[in-house]
Amino acid sequence: MMQETDTVIARVLPNVDITEALLKVCHEAGYEHASVRAGLGSFVGAVFVDRSSGEQIRVDGPATEVVALIGDVHTVDGQTRARLSCTLVDRHGTIHAGELVPGENLVAATFELTVQRLDAVAHTVN
Repeated sequence: MMQETDTVIARVLPNVDITEALLKVCHEAGYEHASVRAGLGSFVGAVFVDRSSGEQIRVDGPATEVVALIGDVHTVDGQTRARLSCTLVDRHGTIHAGELVPGENLVAATFELTVQRLDAVAHTVN
């Protein structure tokens, strides 16, 4: 059980899907609504939806380095869902960006996520 806090920095181990890891971190921290403030690491490969075309794009590994990762988690009617948007560089140096497809983006070495409870942000702003 995690100690209650408004921000969590979590290490995600190899071969774990990044979206599933985010949902687990939020569940264990008791976050129903959260924002991914930062992410650092690499994926074995990546599958995302291209923002301009709407098509699903697969980026082959063996590793893709994540340049930026942002996202959010929301719980509605008892269903918790996560959206992650990512900019990454493939092994050839090509930059790709889009919304990650849940269940399709395994961590390569390790990945660090910084997750902040959204209702905590609302309370500190007021």
